[in-house]
Amino acid sequence: MKKLIIPAVVAIFLLTTGTANAFSWSRVANTLINKQYPTVKTNPTVNLDVQNALNNLVSQSQAIDTSVEKSFMSLVSQLSDETSANSMQNTLNSILANQYSNSNETGLQLASMMSAYTNNLKSNKTDVASRISNMSDIERALLIKNITGMAQSGQQYTDLAKQALTTANTAAKAAKNARDVIQTVTTVRQTALNIKNRATSVINMINQIRSIAQYAGISL
Repeated sequence: MKKLIIPAVVAIFLLTTGTANAFSWSRVANTLINKQYPTVKTNPTVNLDVQNALNNLVSQSQAIDTSVEKSFMSLVSQLSDETSANSMQNTLNSILANQYSNSNETGLQLASMMSAYTNNLKSNKTDVASRISNMSDIERALLIKNITGMAQSGQQYTDLAKQALTTANTAAKAAKNARDVIQTVTTVRQTALNIKNRATSVINMINQIRSIAQYAGISL
């Protein structure tokens, strides 16, 4: 059908131009091509901005991870026996030493560790409460310091995830149909969700410790 329409358009054009005007094949071709294949322009800086946002997101989350790891292991050493604490430390060391895991995978494993430990605290509520009750003032002060530090890290995780999702949504609107940008935006969103998962693990663990301390008659 298209093969019949295009010659007809050209024929009409020839009849209406007259002999005074020279016929331009290129003008007709350009008109037809432009109508059939419209281009979508995307701001060339959008992809760079999103990639920079992703790099910044990963860098900041890794810094928070380091702080969480330190506070987490300090809490484990206070609330668990030496054998359990050493086992947890070895597990964490193995996760951090894995060269084949990216930052997202490492973060997810850290979150999984904290979630498993939170469940362990709940299962051993009486023993943990006894440990907290028998702590010296110095030990209890350290416990509060670690809980406070983890709470701050949890808030930092949450704020970072929100910031990343806002950046991703803004970039998605600006990118339109640019596939390379959309792919990076998707990575930013997934990274933000993983960071939010870490925040949830931190908050749940803190709440569990405070609940057990309250059970022991101590306010943290």
